[in-house]
Amino acid sequence: YLVLAGLAAGSFTLATAAGRTLVGDMVSFMQAILPVLVTLLVAVGQVGAPAVMSPVLLSFITVVGTVVQDLILPLLIMAAVLRLVSNFSERFSVSRLAGLIQWFSLGVMGLMSTVFLGFLAVYGVAGAVTNGIAFRTARYATDALVPVVGGMFSDALGAVVGTSLLLKNAVGLAGIVVIALMITVPLLKLLALGFTYHLAGAVVQPVGDSRLAESLTGLGQGLVFIFAAVAMAALMFFFTIAIVVGVGNLSAVLH
Repeated sequence: YLVLAGLAAGSFTLATAAGRTLVGDMVSFMQAILPVLVTLLVAVGQVGAPAVMSPVLLSFITVVGTVVQDLILPLLIMAAVLRLVSNFSERFSVSRLAGLIQWFSLGVMGLMSTVFLGFLAVYGVAGAVTNGIAFRTARYATDALVPVVGGMFSDALGAVVGTSLLLKNAVGLAGIVVIALMITVPLLKLLALGFTYHLAGAVVQPVGDSRLAESLTGLGQGLVFIFAAVAMAALMFFFTIAIVVGVGNLSAVLH
């Protein structure tokens, strides 16, 4: 039992390390693409975006990466270890504690994503409306008050905004595609390995050691929770890009 459980725990450790690496890679990519997107918001009328939105977004991305890598994943690994320990002896069981840790970890992820995405959406819409109205007022004032060249300048400014909008949307779409490509294979591997552990536990239980079956099932459940945590982080990054792109589009419409 100890040998087989050790082998299973070894592959579980490798899988969690892959999830940790994936989160780090996504954070590095987001830290590279967000300043570009936020800078392009200036060209579509979001003048104050780099000063406020960029530090907030970069700080959040760093916090998410740190929390997932240094808190959520270690807690989920601890929960899996506790499930293994519970199977060593019938007198000493901490499986309920393991379950509590797993659900607490996902609760932290859910709360963090809800608070930030809600703040980002409200701030983005409010900023887009304010800047859009100010930009539109300045454009009409230039057109009306500056003789001869006022209309030409206003039209040229509109063309610059339209071109910048297309460029920003292209960068945002590329960012979403890159994140999708980054996460697809590793997440599928985590999910497949978790299913394999569950299947092995179901097969072993009728014919083998029940402790081994419970251990395999516990490891499979741990991998499913790790999959959920990494997937939630990826969704937060995905929606962050989508909201930034949407803020620019709304601001351009209000022009």
